[in-house]
Amino acid sequence: MSLGDRAIKNASKISNIPLSYAAGMPRIEIMGFDLLRIEEHRGLLEYGGEQIAIRGTGANIIVRGKNLQLEMMNPSEMILRGDIYALEFEHQA
Repeated sequence: MSLGDRAIKNASKISNIPLSYAAGMPRIEIMGFDLLRIEEHRGLLEYGGEQIAIRGTGANIIVRGKNLQLEMMNPSEMILRGDIYALEFEHQA
């Protein structure tokens, strides 16, 4: 475990913040079947009406559905809208 990883782990313990949140991992909030909010993203990889791929820390996030639209995006947060059928995670090697 690197020094940086140990520092994040220790900070997580001291502050009672979950390790994944302290490490900058994406936070995903699903509201119904048609709205998805992602915090701590690293940008878009693919954008289309049936599939949107988002770069995350440790894994890419694949959203599959119909009529998918990027409603809002800024450097740390995005909101997707449409008929969401599936959410997949592709581990980054």
